[in-house]
Amino acid sequence: MSSGSDVAISSSSFILLNSNLTTIFELVQLSRRVFNRIKLNFFWAAIYNVILVPVAAGAFYAIPDGSQSVTIAGHTQH
Repeated sequence: MSSGSDVAISSSSFILLNSNLTTIFELVQLSRRVFNRIKLNFFWAAIYNVILVPVAAGAFYAIPDGSQSVTIAGHTQH
């Protein structure tokens, strides 16, 4: 059977392995840097998708007669 401290350790998000409380401050700084990196990556992924998904779908590809784009041409009838 596990002791109370074993249960607390297994359910915790992090474990302070020494008595120096400045490691909590370092943990907070690290978590902020990681979260800022996640936000930056999300921003660049969103910009990339907004710009390049329409390009990959052919939204800017002109039909040979130049009248409509490919995406619009599929929805119109002649």
